Amino acid sequence: MHPIRAIAFSILFGSLSALTNCAAKPSSQVIDPALLVHVETFEARYGVRYTGDAIISTLSSDKAGICSISPRGKVITINRLYFEKYDVYGLEELMYHELGHCALGLDHKNDKDQYGCPNSIMFYAAFGNSWCYTNRRNMLLQELEDSWKNLHGN
Repeated sequence: MHPIRAIAFSILFGSLSALTNCAAKPSSQVIDPALLVHVETFEARYGVRYTGDAIISTLSSDKAGICSISPRGKVITINRLYFEKYDVYGLEELMYHELGHCALGLDHKNDKDQYGCPNSIMFYAAFGNSWCYTNRRNMLLQELEDSWKNLHGN
């Protein structure tokens, strides 16, 4: 490629990257490699950038995960006990729930459908490896987006 074209290409796509919030992660950000795919797919789907940390650790409570604020900023902590027993969809639901708090600013929702399945990823308890999530995944992912847009008036 011609050097001027290479520079123009770099500038154009570097600018597009900044405009679409796909810039490189800050070097101080800590995301466990096992959680990174969920953070990246969440960012791509919802067009937001999560700048906090995401770690796997043992929690003293029975919670599957938490979004908290530390001196470093926002931190998603996934309980190691849940991480070890959840399949890919259970972990996706849990990470999207915590990212819903930390990246989108959403609160819990407590409503269920006629079959007893939560109507939102933001349900107060994790679904885990559940039929309610895997068979209603597209609807739940769309509901998360709609909740975020409604919260921010988009």
